[in-house]
Amino acid sequence: MRIGRRGPSPVQRPTSLMGLRLFADVRDDRGMIARLGPHKDGQGAIEVLDAAFRLILKQRFGPSYDLEDVRGLVRGMQYYLENKVSSEDAETVVRAGLGEDVDTSHLTRRSRFLSQLIAFIAIARIDLELSDEQLYALLVEAEQIVEKSGRRPQQAVL
Repeated sequence: MRIGRRGPSPVQRPTSLMGLRLFADVRDDRGMIARLGPHKDGQGAIEVLDAAFRLILKQRFGPSYDLEDVRGLVRGMQYYLENKVSSEDAETVVRAGLGEDVDTSHLTRRSRFLSQLIAFIAIARIDLELSDEQLYALLVEAEQIVEKSGRRPQQAVL
C-alpha cells in the first residue's frame, strides 16, 4: 500500500489477462490460474509478456551483463522448459531481450513464448524474490508500455 495525502491507497494492479496470468504464474496461484484459463495469444497478450520480460531482465541484469550469468539463468530454466526449448534457443531469447543483436529468425513463436515465460517466472520468484507490490508495479508498467504503442491488451474478467 502507498500512503498518500488522503491515507492508504491500494497498489495499482494489472488489469490485462496476461498481466494477471503472469502474476498468478509467479505466485503459483492455482485458483487464479484456473479462473483465468490457459495462456492466450490474444489481443496484446504477447506484447505484455514481451514488455514484462524486458523489464524484469533490466532489473535482474542491470545495464551490463556477463554472458555466464545469462547461461546460468538458462541452465536453471531447463528443468521447467522440460526439453520443449533448447538451451541455445532460450539463451538467444534472453540475450535478445537484453538488447543484444542476435539472430532470432530461427526461433518459433512457441520457443520464444516459453523462454520468456519461464525466465520471467524464475527471475521474479527466485532471483529477485519480488513482493506482490513490486510484481504488480512491473506488470502495470508492462501494460502501459503496450498501451503507449497503440495496442490495448485484452482485459481480464474474473
